[in-house]
Amino acid sequence: MKAKRFIFLCIIVLAAILLLVKVSNKPPNVQSSIPSQTNSEGSVTITVTPKNLSQPTFEIVLDTHTDNLNKDLTKNTILIDDQGNMQKPVGWEGDPLGGHHRKGILLFNSFQEKSKLVTLKIQNVGQVQERSFTWIVK
Repeated sequence: MKAKRFIFLCIIVLAAILLLVKVSNKPPNVQSSIPSQTNSEGSVTITVTPKNLSQPTFEIVLDTHTDNLNKDLTKNTILIDDQGNMQKPVGWEGDPLGGHHRKGILLFNSFQEKSKLVTLKIQNVGQVQERSFTWIVK
C-alpha cells in the first residue's frame, strides 16, 4: 500500500515538473510585444503592424472610401535604421493594386548591423506626402 502511494506521488511530482519545464520553455509572443501604428491623415488610413523587426516584415492595411488604392508600396516605401541606412522593400505579398481596401505583407532585407530603431516611411498615399512609423527594436 505504501509503495503504491509512493509511486503515485512520484508520478504526480514528475508530471508537475514536466509541466513547469514546458511552460518555461514557451517562446515569447513576438507579435504582442510590437504594437501596430495607424495614420489617418488624408483620405487613406494606413495601419502598420511589424511582424518581425530583425528580419523586417510589416503587415500593411490600407482603407479608404474615396480613393483608388493604386500605389505600389514597393516603389514608394523605405525603411531607415538608426544609422541612417535606407532600404527599399524586396517584395509585397498581398492584395493587388486597386480597390478601397488592401492588405498585405511588405518584405525587406535585414540591415547589416543590428539597429535600435527602425522607421518605415510611406510616401504619396491619399494626398499625404509622407507618413512615418517608428519602432524601437528590442
